[in-house]
Formats: sequence, structure tokens, C-alpha cells
Amino acid sequence: SGPITVGTSAPGVRLTIMRDESHPAAAGEAGEIIVHSPYVSPGYWRLPELTAARFADDPDRPGWRVYR
Repeated sequence: SGPITVGTSAPGVRLTIMRDESHPAAAGEAGEIIVHSPYVSPGYWRLPELTAARFADDPDRPGWRVYR
């Protein structure tokens, strides 16, 4: 019945909430959690289709990955 606070992200991790592919969610708006970090996995083992859907290079930070 209200916002759920979960604290802050760990050092070296950036979290964003996206409403859709190109629009960040406004404060209090529901959305998809996106994890940005140099520590994100390269992907799922032997599941290239699922890896392509969930993991990518971070376009804003060289050497970082994104997990959707």
C-alpha cells in the first residue's frame, strides 16, 4: 500500500528503474530494475538467446555490463 524502500546499491553498482526501453520511470512509478556494474556476469551459460535478452554492454560506461 505504499513504496518499499530497499536502501542503496553497493559500491560499483548503479541501479535504474526504466518505464520502457528508453524512458526512466518517474519517482514512485513502477518499472523494470536495471543493474549496471563492472561485476555483472557476461551471461547465462549455454543460453545465448536468454543472455541476449537480459545482458548487454553498458553504453554509458566502458567495461560495465547491464542486467535487465
